[in-house]
Amino acid sequence: MIICGAGGHAGELYHCFHDQLKNFFFFDNLNLDRKEIFGKPVLHSIDEIKEIFKEDNRFLLGVGGVKQRADFFSLMKNNGGEYFPIFADSFSNINSSPNFKADIFPYSFIGPNVKIGEATLINTRSNIHHDTVIGQFCDIAPAVTILGSVLIGDY
Repeated sequence: MIICGAGGHAGELYHCFHDQLKNFFFFDNLNLDRKEIFGKPVLHSIDEIKEIFKEDNRFLLGVGGVKQRADFFSLMKNNGGEYFPIFADSFSNINSSPNFKADIFPYSFIGPNVKIGEATLINTRSNIHHDTVIGQFCDIAPAVTILGSVLIGDY
């Protein structure tokens, strides 16, 4: 599995979900000076990614910026990757049929009839209330409260 990014958000993702992550690598084609993070190598080339994808083609988005999330998503998908959204065990969800393809960090609340677009980040302790629609590749900051019936577009 690949974690895209090797900066602060990748570190938060690692610390929040390290118990769920097995045999993973970091990838960052922007920060070429970074050689490792948390004792794991940082890969920088598509050829390295393609080798990893032969064993496990899943990837996570370890960046918060919406453009970076979309760019990494496209790069990985175009090279055979499969987006792997990650959910904290501690998030509260009262949706009747949650089908999110988004990253949901610890202690967040997702109300009923909420729709969250692919590759969106719901950060720690955010509260998304009823009948809200959030587009794809969004970044909801930590501890944000979005009251009901809100529409947020892509990016």
